[in-house]
Amino acid sequence: MEKLVGIFGILVVIYEIYRWLRKEWIERILAEKKKGKKPRKAQVMHPKTELDCPHCVGEKDKVS
Repeated sequence: MEKLVGIFGILVVIYEIYRWLRKEWIERILAEKKKGKKPRKAQVMHPKTELDCPHCVGEKDKVS
């Protein structure tokens, strides 16, 4: 009978630790959501070829 009480006590302690860790985890997730997302920087566009860039095309016309 004493072993059964000891096992039950260990299970209660494990369950309480689980509840505490779960609460901490949920609070951390909610805190991250409250912070909000950081604004993204505008993406710098790079032309793949000289034909994609209007400045390059204009320079070629001037040189030619």
